[in-house]
Amino acid sequence: TGAKGTYVASTGRVSGDFINIKDDSTGGTRIQGLTNSTVDTNITQKGGGNVVIGDKTSNNNYVKAGNDIAITVTDGSILNYGVEKVLLNAGGNLTMDVTDGTIGLPVQQAACSGSGCTGIGPKNEGSRDFTKSVNANIKGKVKAETNKVTKPDDLVINYAAIDSDMNIDSIKADGRVILTVDDDYGYNNKGTHRYNMVNAGSGTNIEGTGISLISNGSIGTPDNAVKFIQTGAEQGYSMDVLAENNINLKENSFNDPNYGRNKEIATNKACTIIARKGDAYVEFAGNTTIDNITAEGDLTVITRGKNLEIKNLGHITDKSVIPNDYLGPRDYGQQDGGYTGADFRDEALPNNATVKALDINHNIRPTEALVDNGHEAWAGSSVKIDNAVLDKGTLDITADNVYANGIAAHFNRDGFSKTVDPSTNKVKGVYVENGPDIPTGHAVRPDDVEGVGRNEKERNYYYPAGDGDGIFSGEPSNVDDDDNKVDATPLEITDAPTEPPTEPPTEPPTEPPTE
Repeated sequence: TGAKGTYVASTGRVSGDFINIKDDSTGGTRIQGLTNSTVDTNITQKGGGNVVIGDKTSNNNYVKAGNDIAITVTDGSILNYGVEKVLLNAGGNLTMDVTDGTIGLPVQQAACSGSGCTGIGPKNEGSRDFTKSVNANIKGKVKAETNKVTKPDDLVINYAAIDSDMNIDSIKADGRVILTVDDDYGYNNKGTHRYNMVNAGSGTNIEGTGISLISNGSIGTPDNAVKFIQTGAEQGYSMDVLAENNINLKENSFNDPNYGRNKEIATNKACTIIARKGDAYVEFAGNTTIDNITAEGDLTVITRGKNLEIKNLGHITDKSVIPNDYLGPRDYGQQDGGYTGADFRDEALPNNATVKALDINHNIRPTEALVDNGHEAWAGSSVKIDNAVLDKGTLDITADNVYANGIAAHFNRDGFSKTVDPSTNKVKGVYVENGPDIPTGHAVRPDDVEGVGRNEKERNYYYPAGDGDGIFSGEPSNVDDDDNKVDATPLEITDAPTEPPTEPPTEPPTEPPTE
């Protein structure tokens, strides 16, 4: 110890009920041997040094505790020595608190440079590097935070759960958050064991300027989504998310005490989101742009903001994940007998897709008036889907203004209208049982707002006359019931056959009989 720091050599062994390591030097704390506490381990580093864990010997599980591990660093970082090993192993919880430093080092997939994303493509292309992440096996909860006081931005958290679920209490960075759950450091991705990212906290689980998540299992559950806040979209940062099974993510700024009703995040941006063999539910807060999103099961995308644009739904055009993403190829789509076209049949395509823009973010639309017995006016949300391919399923879009399938449909303050709009392309792979194979649009209704846990009076609603029904394939549409409410409008314009009606044959006049 001293000016050179605190050093546990590779041959060193430290054991006890409680282990406390404190260092105040620029030399920092280096743990290359093994420390093992039956109860708790606490490491405190100040004075400008780093905590560096790992070595090149056969050592593994360097800091081990029967219960909890806590690491606090000021003016320094928690770093991996440069090895693909488990650095931290706890039977209880892990807490990492860093001021003016990082937890792990950043990584960047080359094909994603300039996109604002880290990348979820193949490991060998730089999307992940387990010699730079802090790797751990934690049975309890994880809480990690980097705080900027004097250092530059992007105080990254690069953390990986190895052979264990990642039970997230709170992971918050003044920079990017890069999280990975895997069983074998990305070598074969056969998924011998599947592990998940789990919401194990009461508030926001993940917060960062940009967010990159990979799980070889699932992320969240339908009744317990992982809650996130993306803080850097307006500065060019983005999100990318990959799970082998299901994705359930919900933006949480409205419910977070640091944000709230009038500070809710106003902008979200995502590069690519893929639920390889499961369902995906993703809820955003602000005006949202998604470059690519797909799921092999059902897909739901909602923004509480005003505008939502999806450039590619179903078919992915992001070259950084073609033909393989981090978890391997997505060439199993035809196995479920859905989309049969040779162009997209092998891909992971959504069975059914639901997309909504609700315009209830008061940071974007401050309330100017109250109408209709206290509803906050005047809402005007929009959804635009440039391209979509489904696995012989349904696409339903809810907004005040819908742009999809070459159609612009408006259910807004000016009434109902539906016109041809070449700014979007025809949707492929749509199938509606007992109805036309056409995507549909919905006006926003109170159930849509209450469905995301908000008060239905946070916006007003429009019930214009006319529902957009028409003649499709020569038959009247049966999607809607002509109840004077715009609740299921086919996003298509097809005229009835224009052939003139057949006139009955004329009979020659009958001559009176000759007497």
